Amino acid sequence: MLAAASRDDEDDITTFSHEEFAEDIKEALKNDPVIAEALLQPGSKLREHSAKIEKDLRAVEVESVRDYVRQSSRVADLHAQMRRCDGILAGMQERLLGFEADLGSAASELRSLRSESRRLATRLENRKSAGARLGGFLRGWALDPAQVELVVDGAVGDDFVEAVEAVDAALAFVDAGEGKNKDAPGFSETWRSCRDCAPALEKLRAKAAARCRDELLARVQELHGEGANVHVLQRARLARVAPLNRFLERQAPEMAVHVRAVYVDSMARTLHGLFRAYHAELEKLDLEVANRHDVVAVPEDEVRSALSGRVSLSKRGDGFSLGDRAAVLDRVDAPPLLVHVARAENKHFPFEELFRSSLRHLSDAATSEFHFVAAFLHGGRSPVDDAAVQRTLGAVFAKAFSATLEHLENKLFACHDAVGLLLVVRLVAAARRRGAPGPRIKAFDAFLVDCERLLRPRLAAIFAANDESVRKADPSRLGPKATGPHYVARRYGELHAAVLALFPDEARAVADKPPPPPVGSPGTPGSPDTFSNAAVAPARAALDKMSSAVADLAPMTPRRRPSLPRADSYGDTTAAADAAAAARGLRDRVAHLLEALAKRLPDASGDRAVFLANNYDLVLSIFAERGVDARTADATFWAAKLAVERERF
Repeated sequence: MLAAASRDDEDDITTFSHEEFAEDIKEALKNDPVIAEALLQPGSKLREHSAKIEKDLRAVEVESVRDYVRQSSRVADLHAQMRRCDGILAGMQERLLGFEADLGSAASELRSLRSESRRLATRLENRKSAGARLGGFLRGWALDPAQVELVVDGAVGDDFVEAVEAVDAALAFVDAGEGKNKDAPGFSETWRSCRDCAPALEKLRAKAAARCRDELLARVQELHGEGANVHVLQRARLARVAPLNRFLERQAPEMAVHVRAVYVDSMARTLHGLFRAYHAELEKLDLEVANRHDVVAVPEDEVRSALSGRVSLSKRGDGFSLGDRAAVLDRVDAPPLLVHVARAENKHFPFEELFRSSLRHLSDAATSEFHFVAAFLHGGRSPVDDAAVQRTLGAVFAKAFSATLEHLENKLFACHDAVGLLLVVRLVAAARRRGAPGPRIKAFDAFLVDCERLLRPRLAAIFAANDESVRKADPSRLGPKATGPHYVARRYGELHAAVLALFPDEARAVADKPPPPPVGSPGTPGSPDTFSNAAVAPARAALDKMSSAVADLAPMTPRRRPSLPRADSYGDTTAAADAAAAARGLRDRVAHLLEALAKRLPDASGDRAVFLANNYDLVLSIFAERGVDARTADATFWAAKLAVERERF
């Protein structure tokens, strides 16, 4: 092996290159400029240079020893400080080891506390859940002893009402039974506590129901007391104890039915008496506008004064004039008349104003009673769709509506005021379209239907009487011969203008019917009588049909109510159309009567044409005053006749 190694060294020596060695020396000198400067300096000697370096090193060494000697005290202090630090660090290490031991015990305690906390949290949650369910159960039916004592023996007041509501809630919880409440167990008689309390709750139910019934009946009886203010009693006495009636409805339905029946009977008698008294007072304010002599063609001797023997010209058109009376239609929503104020001011009013006041009084009372009945007797359920509320309200107002219909019927027997009846028909039609202020009241709608049933026959009878007066009129008894306007034309003009002004749509519908046949001379098939029968056949048929109903008014009782019309049939179309047809028939008869009156005048002097022109012009003037459209068939009818007479003159 040694031989091999020696052979390798020999090989290395033999392969030595001077050029490579020179290159390595150059690279080393380049990397260390200090050595390069010492070796390459001209005239330098390596031995001398080495001795110098060794001298410098020794000097540095001596200086270092001297510096160490100078700093020896500080080194000793540093050594002492390091030893003290070692002692301090050893103490800290001992303390940290103690802390480590303490933290280990604290960690085990924390783990124990965490486990105990979880166990306590679970127990607390279970207790809260049980407390909530049992608390709900106890709150559901457990009652305050003070409230129980108040229900049994306490005075009736706000506290009594609150106590009854608490009893009602407890009984409702008991009646609900098990499985009705997810948050609390229901009342179950399988539990001993429930079995023990059930008899006491039943006794409390019976006692509370009896006291509620007695208190409600006592307060209801106050409504029928003399001089009682019904609305004040309802608000101050009954409305405050409405929860008592709710209690009876849920806990003692048979008692609630009895209380409702007593209230309906008492309120019906009260309203009946109030409206009968109100109608009697309104009668004292009645202003007679027309009498049996107020027909279009009344003989002059029938309106002649028995004392003076003179004819009152001032009253010849008053009973037929619409005038300012139409303003009552603008006062539909005005408050009813205050009778004592009107009597103190010595005021009197026509029939339509009294009827408007009575109608407004009824509608206000019906609306107020509707809301009270819905809230007090029926628990505030939906007032519009609740049939029970409608039935109760109908029973409450049955006598009041009957008294009003009876008063209207008696008034119509002696009524000859055609214009007043026309206005009343409009008032009824407006009320049927609009209804009482507030929700729709079926009993009030049925009452309006009955009003129209009474009005139509009387209105037909009055038009029939006017038609008959013209048809049977004797020209020789209708005033002196003169070319001026005749009172027949004035009365007819006022009456027909009232119909056209109040019922323009119906008048146009009548005018759209086929025109009558031409008129011939008297005594021929085209005579006035023959013409009138053919021209106004529809009107006469309606008049005859409704006039025959006048005889049935006496036996008819207001309780015989017809069925309600459909909502889209509300309006005054039926009665108004009858009036428009009757007025058109009356127009043709009056035209023939005026021609007959003109024949009393000499034709040669043109007096006949003057008379007819004056009367035709009077009719047109009245139409214009009442706002009748000049393009209507009736206005053009008289305008054409006026043009003919002017041309003839």
